[in-house]
Amino acid sequence: MKGMSLAIETIVFVILAVTVLSVLLAFFMTTGVPGGDKARMYAEMNELCGKYVRQKPLCNDASGLVDVDTNRLMTICKSLGTDVKNGAKQCTTGFDKNCAAACCDMFC
Repeated sequence: MKGMSLAIETIVFVILAVTVLSVLLAFFMTTGVPGGDKARMYAEMNELCGKYVRQKPLCNDASGLVDVDTNRLMTICKSLGTDVKNGAKQCTTGFDKNCAAACCDMFC
């Protein structure tokens, strides 16, 4: 009987170990928490707004920009919505001077 109980205990320990590892992997491999996504979006918005303001310091024009992904900047402003000064309202028709001023207002 000793040999039989040893095999059953080993199987139970293996099952527990696999379960614990699966839970840990699921915990650490998730895409992220909403706060982390929001922080990443703010960081990306700051980078894109910095590039925009270097080219258009008065935020009065959104044409002829080089190395600024205006579609991504507009999407971020719409996603952040009320956190950005009227970002969601100003960026409904496209990236123009109103959208840029609303989205990058702290830089202008």
